[in-house]
Amino acid sequence: MSMYVDVTVFGFGFADIATMVFTLGLIVLFIMSSVENSQAKPISTIEKWMALYILWSTLASLYHLDIVDFRTYIKWILPLLTYMVMRRSISDRIQYQRLLVFMVIGFSVPVVLSAYKTVSGLGLHRAIYWTGLERYQGVYAKVHDLAHNMGLLIIVLTLLYFITNGDILKKGKMYRKGRILAIACLILLALYDMYSAQVRTVYVGIVLFGIVVLYLHSKKGLAVYIAVGVITVILFSATIYTIFFDVIDAVEGKQGPVAAGSGRFEIWSYNLGVYSQLSLPEKIIGIGIGYKYGTADWKSIKPGQELVYDSHNDWLTVLMGTGPPGLIFMLGIYWSLYARIRQLHGGEKAAYLAFYISVVAMNIASNSYLTRFPLAQMFYMLVVYLELPSPNKIPDSIAVVEKNYPRILSRKKKLEQ
Repeated sequence: MSMYVDVTVFGFGFADIATMVFTLGLIVLFIMSSVENSQAKPISTIEKWMALYILWSTLASLYHLDIVDFRTYIKWILPLLTYMVMRRSISDRIQYQRLLVFMVIGFSVPVVLSAYKTVSGLGLHRAIYWTGLERYQGVYAKVHDLAHNMGLLIIVLTLLYFITNGDILKKGKMYRKGRILAIACLILLALYDMYSAQVRTVYVGIVLFGIVVLYLHSKKGLAVYIAVGVITVILFSATIYTIFFDVIDAVEGKQGPVAAGSGRFEIWSYNLGVYSQLSLPEKIIGIGIGYKYGTADWKSIKPGQELVYDSHNDWLTVLMGTGPPGLIFMLGIYWSLYARIRQLHGGEKAAYLAFYISVVAMNIASNSYLTRFPLAQMFYMLVVYLELPSPNKIPDSIAVVEKNYPRILSRKKKLEQ
């Protein structure tokens, strides 16, 4: 979860090392369980797209062997391997629920400590010169880590509520009030931490998540949500303007649209311009995972090329790093996930579709669930649920039989005649 510990080994931070050790541990456990259990799960469509992406990214890295950043390559690949391992390690909904509970417990420590540090005036990342806004990082290494993890905690709690049909707030009269109070405190502290980090991408993602899940699940809840949002905007309009001043000014015509979002449109246009000038092989295979953006490194290695900047857009980063094939394979992964979400029902479908849409939006707006290693790990662990057996979903084998039953019955009658 990217908590800050000042330890670096071969360029990897403590959080990266811990996550990699965790992933390798999962792989070892998976291999051991596979040896004991001969009934291995078949490769799913999602995993086929993942395998293609891993293979292509590996080839792209070998092509750019002189400049590729293998630390970034490992960070891009391990989350996909995590999905494959977790899909074979978690066999039912109960195990998945326990996973979410452990996630919430794991989040509870940094969410409380981060709030304490912020209230105490500690953990200040920096004050923005132009607006005077103070951005706090809590116990995390960066403000973005704090904000994204707090947003993810709120999403995990929502998923846990819907997959248990609300039982997390209902079961056990003795502990029910305490559990509700603990969850409410966690959500409030997470919102406070998220606000103190001042990361706009996460604000947009969480607001969008709430809108989608309530629109699909509770229209009355959506009305209340919108009403609270309108009141919040009215009461805190000055603060909201300070946070989103460049976007608001662009909308009102006070400055050009390219300046909105810290100049994201200009960066995207610039990087696409650089991409258009690449040679045909590099257009196909990309400029390499972990390209040295914003420095002279890449320019000195590739004479005649311009500098490449941090895209602040995960999809564009994948295109630049691995070319159109890499982007197509990644979109194939996400499209397959969407297809699985469509098979869910009720609150589960609302929650996971809202999670999916908010992640796709945050990937567009900045560096989020594709290129941030811990976030990608958590994302693929959470979406493993989409391929678990569900009592609300007809198994594929039965569905095939039902679809072809009239033809089978007709064939049987002809043979009997």
